Amino acid sequence: MAELTRRQCEQVLARAGLGRIGCFSPSRDEVYVVPVAFTFHPGALYLELVPGQKLDYLEEHPQGVCLEVEQVEAGQTWSTVVVTGEFERVQPEGPPAAGRRGPLRTTFEIGLSPYSPESLVLCKLTIGKMSGRRDSWSWQADLPSIVRKRRAPSKPPAG
Repeated sequence: MAELTRRQCEQVLARAGLGRIGCFSPSRDEVYVVPVAFTFHPGALYLELVPGQKLDYLEEHPQGVCLEVEQVEAGQTWSTVVVTGEFERVQPEGPPAAGRRGPLRTTFEIGLSPYSPESLVLCKLTIGKMSGRRDSWSWQADLPSIVRKRRAPSKPPAG
């Protein structure tokens, strides 16, 4: 397993656009992990969120928010990046949802969301810590050797 440099981590974040955000509610003593779409800018990730549980949790406990991203190449080589930082709402430039083209756009356009595009909340996760790793693994190549190592030794013949 290899450690990724900061630049390599940023490259994974710039390509990904989708990750899992972990947030915590002190009042419920509960962690919530959910997929989110984001865009990367040096030092921060930007998200558009609809009102709901994840936004409530993020606003209740904006410190130490964690976002995890993975990238799989050729089915065997994977990279994963974990970011921890500070969450905040930000004021978008221009009128609400003006010209923004996030992944929720289609949901609003075809009427699948109970929310209007104007209800989207622009948010920022300022990166505090970031780490990443890369490795290769194959079910066909690696699993047989793992299974052989874990098998119980055969019993000697009874005699």
